[in-house]
Amino acid sequence: MYCFESRVRYSETNEKGLLSYAALVDYLQDCCTFQSEDLDVGLPYLRENRIGWFITSWDIRIRRLPSLGERITVATWPYAFRGFLGSRNFTVRTAEGETLAEADSLWILMDLEKGAPKRLPQKMQEAFALEAPLQSNRRSGKLRVSPEAQMVREFVVDRTYVDTNHHMNNGYYVEAAAGELPDGLRVREILVEYKKPAVLGDRLFCYRETEQNACRILLGNEDRESYAVVEFRGE
Repeated sequence: MYCFESRVRYSETNEKGLLSYAALVDYLQDCCTFQSEDLDVGLPYLRENRIGWFITSWDIRIRRLPSLGERITVATWPYAFRGFLGSRNFTVRTAEGETLAEADSLWILMDLEKGAPKRLPQKMQEAFALEAPLQSNRRSGKLRVSPEAQMVREFVVDRTYVDTNHHMNNGYYVEAAAGELPDGLRVREILVEYKKPAVLGDRLFCYRETEQNACRILLGNEDRESYAVVEFRGE
């Protein structure tokens, strides 16, 4: 298990002074990035070998969001590798050990020159020690948004959204979707499925549908072809 400690910054909080959903995703992503860097299979190694990790899904279960100034520990560990796929868990806990959030995720290793999945190199398999998965299982089934979902917003991917893979960063999809949440939904789970990466200059349209205790956002093009689907589930 790999851990790092932090303190919730003002810049990471929402209007209620709680860690934002996008910042929560950033913490998870940063944690596994730090682990890769410390194991010498991080960004320099990936660039040298022309490979990259791309996430395909999140299942984040929230017990409560930490507040401004609260000290937290973020932890991660891989629990399965299958060919070019990697499954990874995360936890966020207080300094006293209270569990704030747990997450499951699925990643794919890509050959950047061929644009195709690539089996994990031996160095990566040796670097990451597999551990037992969390007891809670990832939800099964695809996230779907009905054709009746209403278009509520559009935006263009500019340079502030783009990461080292030259794609819109994973957290920005959640940030964009969270901006369309209905008032009063107390989110307890965030599910994300990434379909294809948005790049600089792409125009994204947000299509929203709501039901009791749930809100789904399709981030797609004007023809509703999906870049990602984000579902927020409440109590």
